[in-house]
Amino acid sequence: CSTLLVCMLRRLLRSKRTSRITTTSSTALFARATNLAPFLSFSCTLLFLLFFILISPSYSATSSFIFSARRNLLKSIRRLGRTSRRARQPRTLLSNYFHNSDSLRGGFREPYFSKSVVAMSSAVSASATVAGTSSTESVEIDKKYPGTAVKRMKSAMQRAKSLTKDQLNGSWDEVRRHILWAAGLKDITNAAPGYGYTGHSFNDWNHCDACVMLGKVAYNKNEGQVQGIAMGNQLGPGIQIASIKELGPGGTWSTCMMGCNKDPPQDVAHVQFKARIAFKLVWCPPNFDTFVLVDDDGKYLNHGSPTGSLPSQRDRVINYKMVQESKYAKEAEKINEKIKGSNDEKSQTS
Repeated sequence: CSTLLVCMLRRLLRSKRTSRITTTSSTALFARATNLAPFLSFSCTLLFLLFFILISPSYSATSSFIFSARRNLLKSIRRLGRTSRRARQPRTLLSNYFHNSDSLRGGFREPYFSKSVVAMSSAVSASATVAGTSSTESVEIDKKYPGTAVKRMKSAMQRAKSLTKDQLNGSWDEVRRHILWAAGLKDITNAAPGYGYTGHSFNDWNHCDACVMLGKVAYNKNEGQVQGIAMGNQLGPGIQIASIKELGPGGTWSTCMMGCNKDPPQDVAHVQFKARIAFKLVWCPPNFDTFVLVDDDGKYLNHGSPTGSLPSQRDRVINYKMVQESKYAKEAEKINEKIKGSNDEKSQTS
């Protein structure tokens, strides 16, 4: 009844008979009728419910009708509520941007955009805004891997290069914290896996990639394109919690390096997130007591020979085998020669 009433009023307002009614009065009349519609719908439904309860021959029929009427009533109220809001508050560009934006989650999920906003954003893609930043800034886009947070990657590489020998040759626990800092990750060991826990980062054979991704791809899922990785593999919440914001827009995660020995790499960073890595940690043969940090192209950044409780020998050997015969293994295979050469230079100088 309420829906028919609104439709009749709408047609009446559009007809020639109401040509004398001003725009203001017609809008006010429609708004009043729309506000009254949910009350009329509820009243009519209540009357029908009472009527059917009295004449229904069985409880089951009455019960099914009540549930059906309740569902239809809720749909009607929602629909009329939306119509009422649109009549009273015309939507603007800003309200379109924040409509249904409850999935922002701290800036890593993109808000809902209407078609008009999407069209505008494509026209100004050169000055795109990264979710998670407080201001609009120009973002450098990697054409081959568009999910890469380029500024963050460069900062992480610079941090990795800046690590001193004392920082990389001390106790493994301290060395790992310095590597996490360089990658842009916090050292969090008291959280649940998937919600910021980084106790496994660079601490086994697999989670040794410092992947840097833009906020819009941090919630990407594995849909079967990365072999050996669980379906879904939702890392977004952990990335949001554990990433150090000062390093730049986007986030960091220690992604699985499985599949990086292929050309092009078929690991989580390059396939699931379509992003490059800032660096990769590779343990060096034959003793596997020294590691090297290499960038996305396999170029040398830094190395260290930590002490104390290292990852197991098995993990360190498998870590190297995962990159063997790839661009990421070259520096690991000749790091001993570099160390020997530097030691010879020191002895000659002394």
